Amino acid sequence: MDKQDIEKIKKEFYSVCPLDLIQEMIVSIYGEESKTYAERFDVPDIMAIKYKMIVLDNLHLIKNKVVGDIGCNNGLWPILFALHGAKSVAGIEPRSMFVQGVKKFVAAHNLPLKLYIGDHNTALPILQKNNVETLVLMSVDDLIHNYEDFMYACSNTSIQNYILQCTTISDDCIENKIKNTSNNIGFTVHYQEHNSTPRSGFNPYTEILDDNGFQTKLDDSFDLDKTVYTKNVRSERYLQYILTQNKLKIVSNKKPSLQMSNLVPYRKNLHDSITYHWLTATKI
Repeated sequence: MDKQDIEKIKKEFYSVCPLDLIQEMIVSIYGEESKTYAERFDVPDIMAIKYKMIVLDNLHLIKNKVVGDIGCNNGLWPILFALHGAKSVAGIEPRSMFVQGVKKFVAAHNLPLKLYIGDHNTALPILQKNNVETLVLMSVDDLIHNYEDFMYACSNTSIQNYILQCTTISDDCIENKIKNTSNNIGFTVHYQEHNSTPRSGFNPYTEILDDNGFQTKLDDSFDLDKTVYTKNVRSERYLQYILTQNKLKIVSNKKPSLQMSNLVPYRKNLHDSITYHWLTATKI
């Protein structure tokens, strides 16, 4: 995807979500101190790419559908789903600092969007209560340590469609060491990392400051050591294996030639073969 393609995507983004609207959203969510950032905001390249892969390429699974988004962060994507014609959207996010701000923005614009404080452990009853038809999971596969069990649980609900943004590592990095590659189902790599945004540091494995695994106070009580967590990055083949074993048919499988190290500077020292991977699947 070249720069010209990305600029076209940005224009389409702004046609649906004008700059003044997104600036208002930023201030609603992050407070008055974010006004300068809002005034200077421009859609980053990686956001444009995500917008195409998640929204534009899956409009048929969003428009007139009940959409669920687990780990909806600052609410941008649920808002975009609503702006693209979703019948309704259920966004689930552990950080109350985000949820309250999004609720204020949603109420001001009368969007068909409900926000819930929770995580993957509490998500399924919420999704079922809202009769979610399309589930969006963006960049949570490496945070959910029992992702395989979670996807199995999802596949046993009435959710029909899945839009996934995952972090994968290429099977090629061990391909030459495997004699029978046709039967290899892949692998998982585990490593520790600090959360890149201290204000929302995530760590489900050690003592934390709130019940959801987040430190949401940026003051003297913040402890950087408590943002260390284990990431679980699965290989391309293993990720596909998880889906197919749960009777989900992969209808779209995209991995643009983008390296994480080129998009996220703090990851330059990690494996060069770690990258974003987008998949769409439907229940068989």
